[in-house]
Amino acid sequence: MPVADQEIIEPVKALVKALGSAFTVKDQDTVKQLISPDHVAVTPYAGRPLNTSEQLEKLAELDLEIVSVERETLTVLGPEAVLVHQEKILSGTYQGEPLPDRVYSTAIWTKLDGKWCERFYQETAVI
Repeated sequence: MPVADQEIIEPVKALVKALGSAFTVKDQDTVKQLISPDHVAVTPYAGRPLNTSEQLEKLAELDLEIVSVERETLTVLGPEAVLVHQEKILSGTYQGEPLPDRVYSTAIWTKLDGKWCERFYQETAVI
């Protein structure tokens, strides 16, 4: 991997982990800092895509534990864009309903006003 790519991947990888942690502890301030104002999240349990304000509003209804991240790949798409793939083992509920045990996620992180943030997130249940 080129050194330039590694210099992009390492900070984004740390932010990806911080965002996951923020969702598990329902830290709205950190979630808001790490996702873009135009963020969209598509998950198998929300029933429809959620924008930034909806995600923050519904964060209290999410009881999430990321048990493990089994596979993680970060691909630099350019100096200001990274594609993140993860396979996760989850535990918890959303609006009282159980979360899928295993999901495959794809996220796009970009630089916005000079700082990295997640702009798009999609999770698919792995059956």
